Amino acid sequence: MGRTVYRRMDILKQIADAVTGIGEKVFITDRPAAEQKAMKDFVVIRLPQTIQDKGSTYQDTYCQINVFAHDRSNGIENTVRLDEMQMEVVSKFPIVTELFSAVSPRLLPGGNDGLGFHSLIIQAKLIINK
Repeated sequence: MGRTVYRRMDILKQIADAVTGIGEKVFITDRPAAEQKAMKDFVVIRLPQTIQDKGSTYQDTYCQINVFAHDRSNGIENTVRLDEMQMEVVSKFPIVTELFSAVSPRLLPGGNDGLGFHSLIIQAKLIINK
């Protein structure tokens, strides 16, 4: 009986590589509470769903690419920058590597993070080749 291997960090790094350049920085899993230099925008890559093992051929889950833009004055959402970042992320799809295929991106609401940023969430189906 074989042991199931989940290559979570490899997947996260490859997705991060695909979206590098969209924001000032790309973070894997979580953003830090503080950075040395103030940022205008950034991206967070996550695998927030259970990875379903589909037998000996593949695994199935979803990935999230969260885009964050610094608020305008008075805490108003920077809708223009968030829209630009969303479009840049969606233009990368499908993201296909030897390890996985990320397809069918959809937009989910993000909101205010309480630290001066608003976000949008792009969620995509992730098919992992074993």
